[in-house]
Amino acid sequence: NDFLPDFDTIPENVYSRTKLMFLNYPNNPTSACADFTFFEKALFYAEKYDFVIVQDMAYSEIYFYEPPVSMLEIEGAKKRVIEYYSLSKTYNMTGWRIGFAAGGAELIKGLATVKDNMDSGPFTAIQETAAFALYNCGEESAGIRELYKRRAELFYKGLTGLGYEVLEPRATLYLWIKVPEGYTSMQFSSKLLDEADIVMTPGIGFGDSADSYVRIALTVEEDRINQALDRISKLKK
Repeated sequence: NDFLPDFDTIPENVYSRTKLMFLNYPNNPTSACADFTFFEKALFYAEKYDFVIVQDMAYSEIYFYEPPVSMLEIEGAKKRVIEYYSLSKTYNMTGWRIGFAAGGAELIKGLATVKDNMDSGPFTAIQETAAFALYNCGEESAGIRELYKRRAELFYKGLTGLGYEVLEPRATLYLWIKVPEGYTSMQFSSKLLDEADIVMTPGIGFGDSADSYVRIALTVEEDRINQALDRISKLKK
């Protein structure tokens, strides 16, 4: 189902006990994206069973075609939806632990109350740097997005050309790769590491249903991607 949950198949006894539903699109690890209709269906159930949706949009600006849909575009969504955004990927601020939330006033107030009791917030200089990036670094953000698109297309074409089944990347900085028949994700990851010196993340780390996949990050230069493809081509499946 393109790595999208079917909300109609979730049992009523689960919905009736739900307080929060967590979504993550564009998705880590799969790179899957969701459309407006998908989010409308999620909001329908949130209203029917009176729960809040938390949508993790850490990769909102790492897209390759159409910009991802925001649930807050849906009329009335602010009452039940809060979205989390990260500057780590968009502005190369990984490790600075900075982001922001968007949603209705009551949800933001609730989040602030929890956070006030958890920590004192990021270092002020980091907050000021993040604010500057949001207001002034759109051109740099677009350049980062284009960089990941080139890498994704290079790796995707190379892997599919070698016969691997890969979800066509539309966003994020990952590729989601089906392991060859007869392997678990751990077995194939170990093979890549032992025989090709390539590190991929076993899908099993994301749950049992992901054990037939591995994830690779597009965080190296294109010449390194070409080296990886050359090494993978020499593997015996």
